[in-house]
Amino acid sequence: MKHVNIYTATSLKGIRRQDGVIGYILEFKDDQTHTMERFAPVQQVTQTQAALICITKALSHMCEKCEIDVFTECDGLLAIQNGWMCKWIHNHWKNSKGKDVANKAEWLNLLSAAVGHKIRVHIKENHEYKNWLQHEIERRT
Repeated sequence: MKHVNIYTATSLKGIRRQDGVIGYILEFKDDQTHTMERFAPVQQVTQTQAALICITKALSHMCEKCEIDVFTECDGLLAIQNGWMCKWIHNHWKNSKGKDVANKAEWLNLLSAAVGHKIRVHIKENHEYKNWLQHEIERRT
């Protein structure tokens, strides 16, 4: 199974809905390093929604199933690997307090795009593209 890194960034911070910009870099290494970057505006979304949209868009470029490491600044994406999504599905998209899971539509889109991939999430870790991505996001805001 091939390995791909997805590095994400967004201009959005916090839970307030706002307009902003998302960006990602897909990185694949074989004999060489191959990258593709994309940026897009988003409207009236939270930081978590923006991050979910960003990863889903990045996954849409995948032509085969891969092992994927996602690097993000969004704590909300820990649900990908801590078992919350399985619990939400089992509980008919209710959280541990019995309330509807926030951002259900975005989570469902991500689940659909992620089928067959093995995904690990790295929250707030430094990486070689971090400063460049943030600069490009700020430039486009």
